[in-house]
Amino acid sequence: MAMKVEILDSGKKPTEWVKFVLEGAEISVANAMRQAMIMEVPILAIEDVTIRQNSSTLYDEMLALRLGLIPIKTDDSFLLKADSSGEAQFSVSFSLKAKGPRWVYSGDIQASDRKASVVFQDIPITYLEAGQEIDLDAVAVTGIGKEHVKWQAGFAFFRNYPKVIMDKGADQIEFSERFPAKDLLITKDGKIKDVGNWSLGVARSQVVSGARIEDEQDKYIFYVESFGQMPVGQLVEKATERVAAKFSEFAKKVEELK
Repeated sequence: MAMKVEILDSGKKPTEWVKFVLEGAEISVANAMRQAMIMEVPILAIEDVTIRQNSSTLYDEMLALRLGLIPIKTDDSFLLKADSSGEAQFSVSFSLKAKGPRWVYSGDIQASDRKASVVFQDIPITYLEAGQEIDLDAVAVTGIGKEHVKWQAGFAFFRNYPKVIMDKGADQIEFSERFPAKDLLITKDGKIKDVGNWSLGVARSQVVSGARIEDEQDKYIFYVESFGQMPVGQLVEKATERVAAKFSEFAKKVEELK
């Protein structure tokens, strides 16, 4: 059975997200895709920080940690230079200068290359009292999520698609009325119309005599959200490419054993 993908819903707040159905894949393949979306897609994140002045209430190490966790978006051509091991193949310099009294935000960080910038302008870094100052340079490099969470481009999870099993004589109308539309929309003839916020645990607590909900095999509902470094569609595409490349490499190794 060929794999099929159906988009259920998508949005752009607070960052881009998508919900889709994947059908015709083994659960191991679905999980490999989920892991690749979280851990295998290269992005930029601040790695090295040179602090000339920091009289804020934050230790130097804490300040550097906060900078590293600020999402950075950049031109896609830069990210293509990151290899599968996550080693840095490209870097962008940033600077931050601020004097109190004021809040210091992510938008105060200035990039040396106009193709790179922070995703959100209003992430608070620290508050500077009168007389306090921050003056530093930072370097962002490409990496992947399995090296550190700051190189995680988004998150993803999936669950099996539900299916309704109704025995002969089951009360279909009563069964369908058990589920609020936000959880699982079921028609009066027992067909699933919308998965909503369905969870199997909730569904099993709503069953009636002669009717039940079970997992659909080889069919999954995916939810993927980008942290803003790249569009969610690009995140899914790059993760799929990484999985395909790994399977191809594995096939070549097997062939060498013959």
